[in-house]
Amino acid sequence: VLMERLRVEAQNRMMTTPAVPGDQLLATIAAQHPGKAVFFDLWATWCGPCLKGIQAMESLKEELKGKDIVFVYLTDESSPLNQWNKYVLNIPGLHYRLTTTQWRQLPWPSDGGGIPQYFLYDREGHCVWEHTGFSDSVLERIGQEIKKTLGF
Repeated sequence: VLMERLRVEAQNRMMTTPAVPGDQLLATIAAQHPGKAVFFDLWATWCGPCLKGIQAMESLKEELKGKDIVFVYLTDESSPLNQWNKYVLNIPGLHYRLTTTQWRQLPWPSDGGGIPQYFLYDREGHCVWEHTGFSDSVLERIGQEIKKTLGF
């Protein structure tokens, strides 16, 4: 029964990617959550730092539960579908699996970026912070930036 409930919950978190060019995707998704801040985590199932960051952020997500923040996870076709499905079971938030073309069109930093890549959009749908890479100090900074964006 528990596994079935988790499977249904995971399916509800697997979102259909909006049919817009990749460079408009983050703003389009953020606009679907008016009045809420949206934190984007660009990751892959094969990326060790990505997985470490996702795991480390669970306590922050618990702390922010019930606040006006939406956590959105984006990956692409380089993450095998069956592995991605398993991760979605255990990662609360909204999940999108992009085509390689959409992924390449995302608003990567001018230096090319990398993963994990983080973007924070404010309640009005503007990108207010971005960062490439994960470390313990970045986790602290993510919490500070989200709280600042939410006004506390």
